[in-house]
Amino acid sequence: MLQSEREVVFDAQPAIDKQGIGFKGFIQSQFVRKVEENFSCKTGIRVKCMMPNYRITGDEPDEEWPPRSV
Repeated sequence: MLQSEREVVFDAQPAIDKQGIGFKGFIQSQFVRKVEENFSCKTGIRVKCMMPNYRITGDEPDEEWPPRSV
């Protein structure tokens, strides 16, 4: 996961390094989504960032959420 985070930041570095611009377009929600996609492509493990008030299909909680304690 850490390697995926590094790769996403590395890919965005040209935009982050632009001088004279306050907002670089590098926001947390897009960062998390790109890291999830990168990590899933490399490992086959699906990571899901769930929100109670989701807007994007695929971010909805699983049917058994919250998980039952074992």
